Amino acid sequence: MLDHASFDEIREGQAMIPDITTLEHWVDTILTQLTEDTSVTFDITEVHSPCGDFNADPESVAVRLRINTDSAGSIFLGTDQTSEEALARLASELQDHIIDHEWGRPLPPCPGHQHPLSTGVSDGTAYWKCPHDEDHFRREILSL
Repeated sequence: MLDHASFDEIREGQAMIPDITTLEHWVDTILTQLTEDTSVTFDITEVHSPCGDFNADPESVAVRLRINTDSAGSIFLGTDQTSEEALARLASELQDHIIDHEWGRPLPPCPGHQHPLSTGVSDGTAYWKCPHDEDHFRREILSL
C-alpha cells in the first residue's frame, strides 16, 4: 500500500505521495492555469508494479491525461521525491502535454515575454517562474 498523506499532513521536504483527493486538487488547479479546453480530462490511479514504464516507481501514482477522449500521456509520481518536487514535476509535465495540444502556444505565458513559465522548487514551495529572470516573475503553483 502507498504511503499517502492528505494535503494538510504533507510536511515540507517529506518524500510522500499525497492522497488522491489532494492530487485531484493539484491537477485541477494546474489545468485551470494552463487551458480552458473542457475536453482535457484526467484520472489518477495507484500503480503497484512498474507497468512497463521505465520511469515508474513500483509504488507510484499515475495521472493519466486525456484530450478529446484520446490518451495524451501518463505522469508517474513516486515516493522518491518530496511533495514540492512532485507538484513541480506534475505541473511541468502537464504543461508539456497542454503546450503540445495547443500547438506550441506558451502556457502559462510569462508576463511580458514570449515564452512559457517554467517550474521550480525553493524554500519548501513549488512555483511558476520566468525561465530567464526569476525576479521578473514568480508565483506559487497552487495560488490562483
